[in-house]
Amino acid sequence: MIAFIDLEFGSIYGSWQRDYVPSELGVVMLDPRTGRIAFASERFYSDIDLVLRKNITDAQGNVVGVSERVANIKQGMFDKAFDRSFRLRPKQKWEARRAGYK
Repeated sequence: MIAFIDLEFGSIYGSWQRDYVPSELGVVMLDPRTGRIAFASERFYSDIDLVLRKNITDAQGNVVGVSERVANIKQGMFDKAFDRSFRLRPKQKWEARRAGYK
């Protein structure tokens, strides 16, 4: 069995861009004897707001921008407006990191 693992991260909304916590895990499993492929994924249900970034590409596949959205996976909220100037207070950052690292 061969497994390919994809771990997605989101940055804590209102913190530094490099302040990441895991948001989703994806696995593709290949059985080389049979050629059978299986997929699995799981979200991390932390009750914190994360910034999810995705490249925007043109018809030729060139990156022309970045989409940023705020999501709280545990609350099922995926469409909160992103405000670049929003900042958490130090205690809020600590609490968000603690919740995200569980």
